[in-house]
Amino acid sequence: MKYDALVKLFEEANENFINTDGHLFREDLSERTLCGALMLHIRDLMKKDMAFDGYHVDVEYNRNEGDIKTLSNSNIFCDLIVHRCGEQDNLIALEMKKATNSSKSKGSDLKRLEELTSEQNGYKYVLGIYYKINHEKQCIMIKYYTSGAEKSEYSRLLKSSKEI
Repeated sequence: MKYDALVKLFEEANENFINTDGHLFREDLSERTLCGALMLHIRDLMKKDMAFDGYHVDVEYNRNEGDIKTLSNSNIFCDLIVHRCGEQDNLIALEMKKATNSSKSKGSDLKRLEELTSEQNGYKYVLGIYYKINHEKQCIMIKYYTSGAEKSEYSRLLKSSKEI
């Protein structure tokens, strides 16, 4: 699966998520709740595209062929992943953070996305996504990672296209 196709999948799912579930942002709910809602939108789009046949989207999934996923001797708990269970066929790793989280926490997520998308480890996710939510400014900032490095970044207001 190519990077551009995965970005397209994510961006369409994210637009659907914001347009349908925008109230979740306004209520300042947990990252886990937001990831669960986003997961449903990604899954719905994957069901419509045979290229994603056999892939799963999971929240807080940390298994690697039955073992716990680790990097640098630390367990990995990505907020959301798209993968084939039981295989080294990993497409998307997403880390979601609120702007109010500590800088240390944000930094470790960014480093994890670099490592997960790198050719240097066994996971080789095609696309890493850092999803930062700023409730005060009512916007999100998204960074894309591939091949162990940040590729692009953008910000978007949380108003749905229906509200504009």
